[in-house]
Amino acid sequence: MTIRVAKKLTEEGIPLGTADTHDDVGIEMAAGQTRTDSTMNNRSFCKGGPRANRIHGLVQSDPLATKLAMTGVQPTQSYGHQAMGASSFQQKAMAKNLKNCTRFGGTASCTTTTIAWKFGMAADPCIRLPLEQLDMWAQVWYSATGADKQEHVSVGRRS
Repeated sequence: MTIRVAKKLTEEGIPLGTADTHDDVGIEMAAGQTRTDSTMNNRSFCKGGPRANRIHGLVQSDPLATKLAMTGVQPTQSYGHQAMGASSFQQKAMAKNLKNCTRFGGTASCTTTTIAWKFGMAADPCIRLPLEQLDMWAQVWYSATGADKQEHVSVGRRS
């Protein structure tokens, strides 16, 4: 339908195109047509990774700099995951970045153990992200009206 509307408006002299994906308030969307990874990958590798490396440098001179991980790296790299999710590859990259914010970054220490020891079990992206996504979906479901819930249930049955 979107393509037909764009084509009709273009014929009427209003140039309009379509896109497969779009960033809306920093969250990449694809209307359920495809899994969009580029924005989340950019957050993990191009923003979270370098930030974690800078924190790792600070931690070498002052171990208290580890606290910067939970206010800088963690929110930067996981923003918007509730809407589109994060793959296991992305979650492991986020965990690596958190580990790199400690003095154990770049060592052969266990990533999960290091994160649990320095930040707590709930800080591990492989645990926290799926739980936050489920929590968000539960909040949306519980705040929906009865009619909205009935519409979603009946649509699911037709498929």
